[in-house]
Amino acid sequence: MKLYLFPTFLAALLTFACEQNDNTTENPSPTTELPDKIEACEYFTIEEIADFWGWSAGTVNNTLLMELEDYDQSNCMYFIPSDDKFFVRTIWKGDAAQQNEVLANQFIGLLANGEESLTYESINTEVGTESILGTGPDRDDKIIYILRTRYDNELEVILEAALRNTSIDEVRAQLLEILQQL
Repeated sequence: MKLYLFPTFLAALLTFACEQNDNTTENPSPTTELPDKIEACEYFTIEEIADFWGWSAGTVNNTLLMELEDYDQSNCMYFIPSDDKFFVRTIWKGDAAQQNEVLANQFIGLLANGEESLTYESINTEVGTESILGTGPDRDDKIIYILRTRYDNELEVILEAALRNTSIDEVRAQLLEILQQL
């Protein structure tokens, strides 16, 4: 009689374990929906950037450094008098670059070799195909933080901050929040 109870007990245990496993949820897949193709300074107002970084909106300026019309990329710099800076860059790739998977290969290279004084790590985001975060010192006693997100091989969004007195965890959280607003 004991032999008959063991298979019943084992079947019940496996059923319970499978039911528990079915109730778990996986992380949602990141969205690869492309942001609108607009100038980088149009994604955020000065007030929004000031709010993200805790800057006074009256002290924030911005300037468009590169225009989509001329380069198929756009670069907007937001800055304050203390010399902290934040950049929003969008770089749209042409057909040949997409076919040659230029962005995917670039990300592989950055993860393996870094870039000048920056080292990169892969991070999880809820947008894009892949995101990497680079950190390192700059010439003015600030730390540079660069969040690069690629949308397949069509678009690279770069969010870059050059800041003093900030922690990497704090900046990472801010960059991820900004990225999700695009």
